[in-house]
Amino acid sequence: MFKYSPQGKYIRHDEKFIIKLSVCFICFSFFLWCFMGIHENHIKKIDISNYELIGNAEGFLYGIDSARYINNPIDGDFFEINGWCIKRGVDCRPVSMHVVLQKGEECCIIPTVIEERVDITKGIKEGFDYDWSGFKAYFIYTNGFFDDLQAIKAYILYEVDESQYMIPIDFEIEEG
Repeated sequence: MFKYSPQGKYIRHDEKFIIKLSVCFICFSFFLWCFMGIHENHIKKIDISNYELIGNAEGFLYGIDSARYINNPIDGDFFEINGWCIKRGVDCRPVSMHVVLQKGEECCIIPTVIEERVDITKGIKEGFDYDWSGFKAYFIYTNGFFDDLQAIKAYILYEVDESQYMIPIDFEIEEG
């Protein structure tokens, strides 16, 4: 059976079903994409005692370009840190890095984005690809986590070749 559509065309009933099914699929895909984004970008609490702490002496190098904290009483405290980290003698692909913050017993992994840093490969000149050694991490925290900036410790959780390394990092937080 045919029915007249607003666009001036005749549409069959099975075509209407396909259109409705397509719209449902697009909506489902959108909600799935939103859920995955929220799940991947939220702060995750971890137990740092499950990881062995690694120092620079064990083949890791890092640099912190900036670490800043902005106290915003309305929206929450905002923290951002960016820099780079490598395991000497190992290409940075594939690699996963996450910034971990600790205050007292509370430890959390904050959302971290890997960034391209061709300057690191050019600067170190060891013949390895360190181009994807950069990271940027940021989050908003509202429960007083930054009340004492000196009490905050930071780590880089570095994952490569199915191995995980927890690297303590030194940095100074700029207040803004």
